[in-house]
Amino acid sequence: QMISGVFARMERWEKEHGGGVGEDPSVGADDEKGNQAAPGFKSVDHRDAYLLFRSLSKLSMKSVPDQPDLGYTYSHTSADGGGSNATAASPEGKPQPSEQSAGAAAAAPRGGPASVTSSPKGSPALSSKVLALELLISVLNSAGAALVTGPRFSHAIRHYLCVSLLKNCTSSVTLVVSLSLRLFVPIVRLYRSELKGEVSSLISNVFTTIISSPFAPPAHVSLVVELLATVCADETTLAEMFLNYDCDLTQVDVYKELVGSLAKCAKRHDPDLLNYVAAVGPTDVHKRRVKGAANRAEAIRALVVVLGSLRRLIASGVG
Repeated sequence: QMISGVFARMERWEKEHGGGVGEDPSVGADDEKGNQAAPGFKSVDHRDAYLLFRSLSKLSMKSVPDQPDLGYTYSHTSADGGGSNATAASPEGKPQPSEQSAGAAAAAPRGGPASVTSSPKGSPALSSKVLALELLISVLNSAGAALVTGPRFSHAIRHYLCVSLLKNCTSSVTLVVSLSLRLFVPIVRLYRSELKGEVSSLISNVFTTIISSPFAPPAHVSLVVELLATVCADETTLAEMFLNYDCDLTQVDVYKELVGSLAKCAKRHDPDLLNYVAAVGPTDVHKRRVKGAANRAEAIRALVVVLGSLRRLIASGVG
């Protein structure tokens, strides 16, 4: 409530003053001590919200000690007030999310749950990172006009939050990956025009790499496939992605890489895992094959979502 109150005061000031005077994004933008009071900010409320958002982004960037993928409890609250909790047991008996619940976490709908409840059993650094990611999800899912249009917040997302996503989406901790992928959805929805290069980098260098690799953790592949299905379910986003990237000779063919990676994941055969049997045992190899089959089915469903969005575009006359 304290965190949301800071941003609520900024939005309230914005409404009361009708936008007020413009901001100068160059003044005090990189003041690490946060001593800029009025210069460059519309109000003290804008300054406080910016410094808080930047601090949360920096906290989510911090590295955590190497450790196994520890379990957690995820609680998802639906829009109708209902809730669901999903946990599964790891081979060591520790609770961890099922792939279905993890996929739901990454593929939360636009404007979806404002909060998650998780219980990471790890170091204090990991707990701090998870808390920062959860708070950022809450802030962006309830973002108002001041947060979306403010040049300072675009600066903070570009230089701090996108760097955090690049690091966290390749984490060995599934909870960190899940929360980071959930952050990508509001970023695409709210800032895709301002963060064109960053969105392209995340999709082409991180997401497509994960789902294209036959040795990526199956749980992470499932999370990314669910995320891409959520993004592609919006036909407007899909059309803008094709026009802004694939039709721009200076940009990467993001739409082509996305669809190609999903197709590769859908038809990929299991790699030769015989060399791993001696190390991990036949039971774990079998589990990996089962999860691989589930990921292929999810990739096919994601491709169906893409085709459905294209059909709606053609029916609306845009195509």
